[in-house]
Amino acid sequence: MKQIGMAETNNHFLGLFNKSPFYNIIKIISIILIIWVILRTFFPSFFFTKKYSVTRSNIKYIFYSNKDLDIKVLEKFTDSVQKNISTSSLFRAFSEKNPHTNLFICNSPVLYSFLVPFNRKGFATSSKLTNNIYISNLNLKTGLATTYPKSKKVTNTILITHEITHLMLYNSNIYLKGWIEEGYCEYIAYGSNIEVKKMLKKSTNDKYIKYMLGVSFLLKQNNNNLKKLENSNINNEIVLEEIRQHEL
Repeated sequence: MKQIGMAETNNHFLGLFNKSPFYNIIKIISIILIIWVILRTFFPSFFFTKKYSVTRSNIKYIFYSNKDLDIKVLEKFTDSVQKNISTSSLFRAFSEKNPHTNLFICNSPVLYSFLVPFNRKGFATSSKLTNNIYISNLNLKTGLATTYPKSKKVTNTILITHEITHLMLYNSNIYLKGWIEEGYCEYIAYGSNIEVKKMLKKSTNDKYIKYMLGVSFLLKQNNNNLKKLENSNINNEIVLEEIRQHEL
């Protein structure tokens, strides 16, 4: 009798909760969140009015924007990105496996935050699930991309090459940890051609350059075999100190 009474009490309170305005609010919010996740993940093109396509080798670069883009400038920019990513040992397999890459140029803090809420202050975000790249603010005329607020700048080529390298890693059987992954993406973004002394000076204010220098050094030590850097737990600062000793 006691157990039946408890069940009746629970059902009574559940019934009251289901009829309450609070329940309806939670239900509406849940539905909105589900719709948002589906749209931002699988149908981000819904929020863009312009679409441009540039094909290089086996890869079709599909650009989405809400502003007109100069196709000639876009093609030249794509050429520079293609040149850099082709220096990666992962490029061939990626180009054969992934015939297209979607790039969403937001150029709006509201739109970028809506699509990428967890990296709203970043330059760009690449999606492992969909192979999409979301770009905060990219200017083809100046050749520079910025964050929101516009406190940081990087060249368009370096930014997009960096993000596509993330996609190449996602689609490979190589799993790099922490700073090594970011460093490799930056290494390819610079065309795999690093002026060590020059970059050492810049590295004091840029952690990504520190990562890049570390990866460049480790690759040289391992005959450019990226697989050998997998599961490495070496500290970036230790590698940098060794680089400084070699350069002094």
